[in-house]
Amino acid sequence: MDTLDEELLGLMKDTGLYLISLGMNRGSDRDFKADEKGDTTARIREFVRMIQQAGIDMAGFFILGFPGETGPKHQ
Repeated sequence: MDTLDEELLGLMKDTGLYLISLGMNRGSDRDFKADEKGDTTARIREFVRMIQQAGIDMAGFFILGFPGETGPKHQ
């Protein structure tokens, strides 16, 4: 996702691309911070927005129960 932008999405759509699968992996900023890749939920949302605006379908892949994750906090 690091190289994805509106121009590239437009070019890919023009060549016939109709689906992008994203490895979102995590569900919270705390969990993203643990893997030290620099992703955040806001950054993922921005990629999703760009893909939707380009008119390309999207699928997301998540890791559930990754070691060290404790799950959602209930109040």
